[in-house]
Amino acid sequence: MNAPRHWILPAVVAAAFAVGAGATAADLRPSWECLPEKTAVMVRLPQPRGFVDAVKARTKFGATVLGPQRLEKLGKLVLDNLRRAGGEEAVDGMEESLAKYGLEKNDPTALFAGDMGFGIVVLRRDEGRPPLQMVLAWLEPGAGPAERLVAAAKKLLEERQAEGDAAPKRIDLEMAGHEVLWVQEPVLSVDMGDLAVDAADDENVEAQVKALQERIKAAKREQTGLAHSFLTRIGGRLLVGQTIPAVTHVSVALHAGGGPVQLERAAAVGQGGAGGDRDWSAESGADEAKKTFLRFLAAHEGSGAAPLADILGLPGVRNALPDGLTFVDVIVDPRVFQAAFAGAGAEAEAATRFLESIGLGGVGPFAWRQTLDGGLLHQGMFLAMPAPRRGLMQILDQKCDPAEPPPFVSNEAVSLAQISLDLGKAYQTVREVMTAAVGEEAGNMFTVAEMQAQGNLGIELPKFLSALGSRHWIIDYPPRIAEAGSRARPGRSPSA
Repeated sequence: MNAPRHWILPAVVAAAFAVGAGATAADLRPSWECLPEKTAVMVRLPQPRGFVDAVKARTKFGATVLGPQRLEKLGKLVLDNLRRAGGEEAVDGMEESLAKYGLEKNDPTALFAGDMGFGIVVLRRDEGRPPLQMVLAWLEPGAGPAERLVAAAKKLLEERQAEGDAAPKRIDLEMAGHEVLWVQEPVLSVDMGDLAVDAADDENVEAQVKALQERIKAAKREQTGLAHSFLTRIGGRLLVGQTIPAVTHVSVALHAGGGPVQLERAAAVGQGGAGGDRDWSAESGADEAKKTFLRFLAAHEGSGAAPLADILGLPGVRNALPDGLTFVDVIVDPRVFQAAFAGAGAEAEAATRFLESIGLGGVGPFAWRQTLDGGLLHQGMFLAMPAPRRGLMQILDQKCDPAEPPPFVSNEAVSLAQISLDLGKAYQTVREVMTAAVGEEAGNMFTVAEMQAQGNLGIELPKFLSALGSRHWIIDYPPRIAEAGSRARPGRSPSA
């Protein structure tokens, strides 16, 4: 069995998301505009700390949920969980750990000061290799914390050189006039050979777990891939790149009659299986990753096209996304995934056929934004789904009801969401699409559900669902109001 080793260099990438200070990098082009054309996913928080402060000051929801007492309880809960996971010393020694790597006590708390986010780039590759998937991330901690973080990453790399074959390789190079730290780290898996676990033996579970742990500890490790990390600093802004290696998979076979479960070793993704004389640099996409990070870095001082800005600029997107102080922007472009994985194997082709069968074959960009406008939280979504819509996407053609609070909602509510959906029509659409896509087995399941509804309720299931109406609400109240409502109506949830 191959048990993949943790392949990301923890301090290079994780620490980049755990350090910050108040300065911004206003003199640079926004990093989200610098993401390359083949970006499939983007998540951006333009000013997370400022947004949270505004929510606390302007809204009843923020004053209730983000109040000092709630935050104090949340902090204690996080520390308790950390103590259980890593022991008392892991929590109490945090300040010492920060000092060891030259980081200051308040560095981690400044994470939400400036613009931060990430994009996932997906590039098609030739020679039968899986697409290169790479995360490009940024945050604006300010010059001091950024400098300390880079120094801490270098110190950690020096310490890890004692790991032998597992040690990451550090490469210092210059890209677009900036010093870049490039780290190549082997992806290691544990070779445990033939391993059998008796799933039916409930009495000796502890002994089996202990034996398995000992087996893993003593097992030989072999390389199954290569991960690439990039880190650079431009003034007070940090830019990070991280490839996502193709994961090896393990086949699990449960023998008939409740016998032992055999965990069988599977070959690594790539050419030639795990180990052997393989060109890990080529298989891992080292050149492609380097060029991708270079384009991302160089774009910060340029004025070229911003593909994601074009998506946000589409008329339909502009009309769907709300105005106000933005908390988060999310963009997903399925067309990038489709282009990268087309012809990338039988599994990818099967997934494409299934998506087309349920009406998702021609789906375009998706955008979601959450904002604060005055004292109200708003969120808006946009999905490009050209007509005529097929499959499950026909549900989107239902008429949308006016978004008005119902008369029974009191002014104590802190949030209200309305869903406009005729459940009966939606059920019929789902039934038709899933029966056509999956086959007779799915159709039989729907038939059984309808027969049970007819017998218990004396009405056809689609008609019963339509009778519930097309306007459905989710209403949240402050804790004291919710608790009073629960006592008044036993068995009811605090959220209606």
